[in-house]
Amino acid sequence: MQILCCETRPQGCVTVRFSADAAEYETYIDRVYRENRRNFRLAEYPDGKPPRQAIEAARGKSVFWFDAFNLCIDEAFWPAYYDALAGARLRPLCRPEFALETVSENGFTGTACAPLVPQAEFPLNEMPQIGVRPEPVQDFQVFQAVHSLQKAHMQPVASAEPLADGDIAVIDYHGTIDGEPFAGGDGRGYRMVMGQNQPFPGFYNALCGQMAGSTVLLVSEFPYYMKEEALDGKTAQFSVEIRQSFHQQLPPADDALAQQAGYPSLQKLKEAARARLAENARRKALDDGAKALLNAFAQRSRAEVPEEFVQARADALFLRFKQKCAAQPIGWRTVLRQQELTEQQFQQRLLETARIQLCGTAALIRFAEAAGLTPCPAGHGTLLCDGPEGELWPTEGLTGADRALVSAAAVFFGSCVTLRE
Repeated sequence: MQILCCETRPQGCVTVRFSADAAEYETYIDRVYRENRRNFRLAEYPDGKPPRQAIEAARGKSVFWFDAFNLCIDEAFWPAYYDALAGARLRPLCRPEFALETVSENGFTGTACAPLVPQAEFPLNEMPQIGVRPEPVQDFQVFQAVHSLQKAHMQPVASAEPLADGDIAVIDYHGTIDGEPFAGGDGRGYRMVMGQNQPFPGFYNALCGQMAGSTVLLVSEFPYYMKEEALDGKTAQFSVEIRQSFHQQLPPADDALAQQAGYPSLQKLKEAARARLAENARRKALDDGAKALLNAFAQRSRAEVPEEFVQARADALFLRFKQKCAAQPIGWRTVLRQQELTEQQFQQRLLETARIQLCGTAALIRFAEAAGLTPCPAGHGTLLCDGPEGELWPTEGLTGADRALVSAAAVFFGSCVTLRE
């Protein structure tokens, strides 16, 4: 990977042009081919190992180019990028946006554009101390913890009784719309836990009270479908055969259950559950207080980030939201409807979140410098990035030094929060 030039723009951004020659690019193209060739099904190669030339002939010569570009970025770009920025004494605020200029079997050239850390005003002498009080652990929470353990050790027992909540039905189903089968409308051996999951709306109501061996006909209406937009507003007819039914037997809450979980007695299990709940409440109180301070600080810092990068950050948050919903039984449109939000309203909310995140990151860096905070090791603290656990401040794309400064500032803000008993 070669850095061609590093240029600043009047909008407070830096653009880095980079390239890879034919030999380097070929190495990554060949790796992508070897890692993915089994995904290409060609009739002439039933063993699932088609040669690269055959895949390129069938799918186009560029079939591996863009994956190879991304792999090259992941493995070879970042050290050269940060070295170029350090040499020019430039400080990026976040991960850059990439654009390909040219790409062929002879290599590629591209650009990476990122906002620079802007100046930020902040009230150094107005850091409030905040006290937070953890929620006390209630007896019902301990009961729920023990009950969850009971449910985790439930044993299915074959049942000849009508299906009820919590029972398991093993079903085959066949669905049609206007007399025609549709994608995803057939299923065999689907394991349906009554009241918890169902393949399509209406299955739970239709199967309640039915017994193994029954065949049920039902109509399912899709006012909005889980994931397939093509089925919005359609009505489907299903034939469902209940092959087997099981009742889930809940084990008693006793010493034997506790010993299965690694505790000598039920009393020790309850004590451990109460201690764990108290620690979780303590951490949540501290994190909530620190996040409130950080959020207020970011809104008062008056840091300015180019709007194009705020929009790019919001787009990335929206994509992450869609990917998270894709792993769930319902789609992202359903989630928005449940929250009574339109897509435009949700995107506007993400735009504001992105602006607070980026401006806050800039403010934290400048604050840490002005306050003379000692940089913390990268990754220290809990309030550093908007990852799957809900952390607040993004650090991807920062140099190691700035990542450490953000970490130090986050830890400092956390130290402004004290527990009240």
